[in-house]
Amino acid sequence: MKSRFILMSLAAAAMTMVSCVKDNIDNPVVSEVTLNAVTESGQTKTALTGFADVVWSAGDQIAVYTGTAFKDFTLASGEGTASASFSGTLAAGETAVAAVYPAAAKGADMGTVKYPAEYAYSEMGVNAPMVAEVAEGVLEFKHVGGVVKFDVGNIPPAAAGFVFTANSKITGDFEVTSGAVATSGTTAESVKISFTAGSIKSATFMVPLPTGTYNGFSVKFVDASGAEIEGSAKVKNDYSFTITRAKLLAFPAFVNKYTHFLTLSVRAFRAFSIRVDPE
Repeated sequence: MKSRFILMSLAAAAMTMVSCVKDNIDNPVVSEVTLNAVTESGQTKTALTGFADVVWSAGDQIAVYTGTAFKDFTLASGEGTASASFSGTLAAGETAVAAVYPAAAKGADMGTVKYPAEYAYSEMGVNAPMVAEVAEGVLEFKHVGGVVKFDVGNIPPAAAGFVFTANSKITGDFEVTSGAVATSGTTAESVKISFTAGSIKSATFMVPLPTGTYNGFSVKFVDASGAEIEGSAKVKNDYSFTITRAKLLAFPAFVNKYTHFLTLSVRAFRAFSIRVDPE
């Protein structure tokens, strides 16, 4: 098997990490599984609460790969904290060998992740795709791409979306190679952060991006119909920047209405782990 995620068999570990429900002569045995989420640094992933703090959020799901299929596991406890547990079920003979976060980021094929073309705005930030390989019974998640961050003020009242466009591939399925995904091609693609018109006057928009060097980009606001808000667009076709795995590339706040960019700075994400513990 190609080493897209580096998969390791958990056949032995699975015997200690699952508890089986009563056998049914007419149905396959199903195992109730709990995965406990912790981090090496005491911080956990998902949404960014400030610039660096990260916590688990209500409704978080991970897609656990069993070797043949993905099974979704849902946050069971730990909302808003630095530790959490996920629950799900595995059929007889299935073991957890890898995982993707969020669950919706699992690609069409094993070894791929999906970057959506639209996100719902949240003050908590954005959930960038991560994958986990198994090592000594631990699912240790790592970012496969980076994030670009825009602080924006004076948002037009009619705006219902913030649109970032790059001159290369930034949406759809990407193959994970050496723990990362990369942009490619020269066809422009866009990502939209959606919100209710008039609901926010200023905001921080975070856009997950595959790694690589980007030659040119643009941003704009659109109304509920998708039409561009006049005067809100900024096109930087002569501007290049590089996205690195597990890094956040921050544009300082927009000034002079929403169109002026200053210098860039970089900040690292914190990695986290999901431990597979016996019940």
